[in-house]
Formats: sequence, structure tokens, C-alpha cells
Amino acid sequence: YISGTWSPEEVPTEFTNMEWDVTKKVYADGRINAAFFYTKGENHLNIQQVELLEDGKVISVDQHDGLANDYRATSKTKTFFYALEVDSYDASAAYVVRALVKGDGGTDSSGNFTFNLSPLEAFSVIEPW
Repeated sequence: YISGTWSPEEVPTEFTNMEWDVTKKVYADGRINAAFFYTKGENHLNIQQVELLEDGKVISVDQHDGLANDYRATSKTKTFFYALEVDSYDASAAYVVRALVKGDGGTDSSGNFTFNLSPLEAFSVIEPW
């Protein structure tokens, strides 16, 4: 599910944090797949790490070099996928994904940020609409 976007106006030339509010997407303890899908522009998006924050406090981190590019073939690892977790869900908390990113050789990059939570206990919770 697309939870946010980026555009050339937002893409930095040096590694800088970008954030997306995912409060409505977090509804239970579970594993999260966060991903960055490049859609257009002359430049791709470099990613160094992705964090999940609960009320401003980091609760999960996936740190690896990633590249949001236009390569979608199945024969290679997709470095633009990041794995996060929620271990103690708090319904009253605000949740934010923070990614350390920069443009790859420039700032002309646009794309979609996706966020999918899979509850730890299968079929126990209904995802909110």
C-alpha cells in the first residue's frame, strides 16, 4: 500500500532524514515491510537506514545501503525493501517512519513509499480502513 511519496523538491543532495506518518497503518504487534519504489526522474534515491518511531522514540531499525531504482527483475536482491517490527503496540501512540536518504547524483527523483504490517498473530486483528 502506498503510504507516502517523494518528489524532486524534497530529495536532498546529502544524507538527510525524510519522514512519513504511518500511525493509521500500525494497528498491532507485527512485522513490517517498508519499501521505496522509484517512479520517475533522472536520479534514483539512495537509502542508508530506515527507522520506526513510536512517539518520537526509535523502536525498530533496518540499516543497510539501498537504492530505489527502476530495476524490478526477479534475479537480483531488491535493496529498497526494509524490515521493521512492532513488539509492544500502543493504540494511543503516533508512529513515524524515518529514512536516511539522498539523491543518487542529483535530486530529480520521484517515487512511492510503501508500508505493510503483518500481525504476529495471524487472523487476530482486522486492518483499519
